[in-house]
Amino acid sequence: MFKKIYHLVLRLYRLFFILDKESYLFFCKNLLFSIPSIVRDRSTSLPYTLMHSRMTKFHVKNVNIIIPGIWFGYAGEIYASNVYFPNKDFLIKDGDTVLDLGASGGVFTILAAKLGGRVMAVEPNRHALDLLIQNAKLNNCLDKIIPIWGLVGGTTGDMSNKKILENLRHKGVLPPHLVIEELRNEHKIDRFQFVKIDIEGSESDLFRNLEWLDCVDKIAMELHLPYCDPSLIKKSLESKKFEVVYKEYNNESGYLYAKSR
Repeated sequence: MFKKIYHLVLRLYRLFFILDKESYLFFCKNLLFSIPSIVRDRSTSLPYTLMHSRMTKFHVKNVNIIIPGIWFGYAGEIYASNVYFPNKDFLIKDGDTVLDLGASGGVFTILAAKLGGRVMAVEPNRHALDLLIQNAKLNNCLDKIIPIWGLVGGTTGDMSNKKILENLRHKGVLPPHLVIEELRNEHKIDRFQFVKIDIEGSESDLFRNLEWLDCVDKIAMELHLPYCDPSLIKKSLESKKFEVVYKEYNNESGYLYAKSR
C-alpha cells in the first residue's frame, strides 16, 4: 500500500506541470474526497474514476492534447510518469513510423502522432478502437493514424482466457489474429522507428518468431509478470543485437526498453 501511495503522490507532483489547472484542482479535490476509500479499500482507483465526466487537457513534450476523463488514469501513467520514454533516446521524432500494440483509447497513439509520427494503432477491443478514432479526431491527428482492429499474440496472457476473448466479439466476429511482418508488408512500411507494446500478458508470444525485430529500432513495452519472464525476453532481444534495460514497476508489472545497436 505504501508503494501505491508513493506513486500517487509522485504522479500528483508531475501532473502539476502538464495538466490544465482546472482539471488539476478538480483531481486534487477528488483525491482528498477519496482518502477514506483509499485507506479502507487499499486502492487508489477512486480519484481517477471521479475524473471520468471531465474533459482534460495536457501539455506534453511541447504538444497540446485533449483527453476525455475516462482515459485520465492512462494519461497519467503515460504522460506524467513517462513510462514509454525513459530517456532522450526514446523520443519520437517527426517522420518516425510507430507501431502501437494495445492502443486502447489512443492515449499513446495520439501523443506519438502529435509528435510527428505516423502511427499504426492495433487494438483487439473494437469499442476502444472506435473511441481511439474519436479521440484522434478531437485532437486533429486522425490523418496520421492507421487504426487496426485485431489481436497480436493471444496464446498467453489475458487474451488466452476464452471468456475475455468472447467479450471482444464485434458483430459476432472475434478480433482477427495479426502478424507484425504481414502488417508491415501490407502497409508498405520499411521499418518501425518505435514500437510500444502493452498487450496484457501476451508479450511472450511476440518472441516466438524474432524476424520482425530486424525492422525495429526501439521498443518500449509493459511486461505483465504473471504471464512472462523478463529475463527470457531480454535474452531474445539481445540475441538480435538490442541493448536492453528492464525496470520493475511493482509486483505485477515492469517496463522493458530495447534499442537496436
